[in-house]
Amino acid sequence: MIPDRTEKGVKRRHPLSLRFTDNALERAFWEKHDRDSLLLLRVAWCLAAGLYILIGVVLLRTITHGQGLISVAYFGIAIPVILLAMAASFVQRLDRWRQPIVLLTLIMSSLIVNAPFFWSDPPQEWNYAANILMVCFTFGFVAVRFRYAVVNAALLLLLFELILFAPPGQDFTRILYANTFFLSALLVSATAGSLLERSHRLNFLQERDLIRARALAELHRAKSDELLLNILPAEVADELKEVGTAQARHFDAATVLFTDFKGFTAVSEKLAPNDLVRDLNECFSAFDRICETHRIEKIKTIGDAYMAAGGLPTPNTTHAADVIKAALEMRDFIAEGKTRKIAAGLPYFEIRIGIHSGPVIAGIVGVKKFQYDIWGDTGNTASRMESSGEVGQVNISEATYALVKDEPGLAFTPRGKVHAKGKGEMEMYFVART
Repeated sequence: MIPDRTEKGVKRRHPLSLRFTDNALERAFWEKHDRDSLLLLRVAWCLAAGLYILIGVVLLRTITHGQGLISVAYFGIAIPVILLAMAASFVQRLDRWRQPIVLLTLIMSSLIVNAPFFWSDPPQEWNYAANILMVCFTFGFVAVRFRYAVVNAALLLLLFELILFAPPGQDFTRILYANTFFLSALLVSATAGSLLERSHRLNFLQERDLIRARALAELHRAKSDELLLNILPAEVADELKEVGTAQARHFDAATVLFTDFKGFTAVSEKLAPNDLVRDLNECFSAFDRICETHRIEKIKTIGDAYMAAGGLPTPNTTHAADVIKAALEMRDFIAEGKTRKIAAGLPYFEIRIGIHSGPVIAGIVGVKKFQYDIWGDTGNTASRMESSGEVGQVNISEATYALVKDEPGLAFTPRGKVHAKGKGEMEMYFVART
């Protein structure tokens, strides 16, 4: 019984039926089967042509009359037709007709193999051997559909019986022996052919299931990788997948960015929860895209604060400039949103951005929910740059200024020494585009 696996479940047909209930699946099976058995089929045709030559020569030497008919049947029809059938296997446009071509070639072969026995009186063993050989070819060598093989086997049986009963006065015992041998060979070959095709079909289903399982596993793996990349840098994610852990690293030079919305609590009281979350998501999603554009790693969000860093996990020499360019785009995005909100009479966000450069330690924390984070005074100082800044401005430290002061396209406004909570007086600069 061949299961037909579909999305609705497993359908089954009669145990003797060698056909999938799904027509598309049936076509796919035979397309694959014909491709896989192509070499076997060509070998079978070569073997058949060789046997025809051999048997034809033997018959011409053993029978007393009818040599001309045998020459025409074997050397004028059978061998050329087999060679044409083999040639057709090399023509891609005839692939869909391969099975009917095989069946017609088998039928022709069955007729020609038995033809000499209708007009000559060779030893009876030739008749047994020729038909048994044809039965083996039919159910095994040429990889024809089982139902096609049954059609040709029925023709062989009819021809065998006609030859057996044609001469008058046949001995019943000889007829019984002949049928016993032939029908036994036919039954064994048919059973083997049926089991062989059934095995091919089950293997086909198993391969399809395996391919689907692999594709599904690959899809799940891709989704897992995508989720992992949403929370971890690519290099850290790869290390985690390969060795199961990711080592913390020290970076001598990185640039950290902090953003915060002014008066967020007051704005949140004017918005419904869904509207508040929607607006925050819109802002932070835009920040994520900006960070990706400028090769900056998002670290985390804390309430309405957004933290990112440049120069990690892959060190580079442009981290300070990259972070400043990203910060200016973030500021402009919030300013455009503010303009739209004011025009619509809706509450709006205003942003402060602070940036500082220095050494950091970066790594993964957590067991169930991984988080890539950074530690060190650089992050704290970046936070102080944000809180010591002004709305709509990007405030940078002296350390960051030293790295980008000669960067083209940027203009700096010195603020002098500004008090930063927990840091004392610090040199600060507003940065803008020229």
